[in-house]
Amino acid sequence: MNLVLKRQEHDEDGRMWSVYYDGEIVGSVIQPFTNSPWRWSITVQGTAPVNKSGRAETREDAMADFRALWVRFRKSIGEDGWQDHLRHMAVLRARPWYVAMMKRRAAEPDGGTGNTLGTPSLRSRTAIANN
Repeated sequence: MNLVLKRQEHDEDGRMWSVYYDGEIVGSVIQPFTNSPWRWSITVQGTAPVNKSGRAETREDAMADFRALWVRFRKSIGEDGWQDHLRHMAVLRARPWYVAMMKRRAAEPDGGTGNTLGTPSLRSRTAIANN
């Protein structure tokens, strides 16, 4: 199960990350304030007998906790629940405000990454370890 952690485009200090599964955002790992606990959250809708958020002292612990719960959550929603999520995201991407936002970002000098140093995918992507 391949989960990828990628810095959010507006993150300036490495405390806001999005979690991707099969190329789709499925959650986040953030540290809202310096020296505060890290928080993680699964953002996929679905009824599952698991808690979809939590806290941890380190980003690595938050990633491990996210992964453990994601495995259980993904199994509980099954393929039908995952396909429902993919359809929901396709509808979202077709909305005019979303299309306009993506065009606006693409027109920005940094390509909408919020990063003027270039290639954020090479510096800011971290695979969540398979345990």
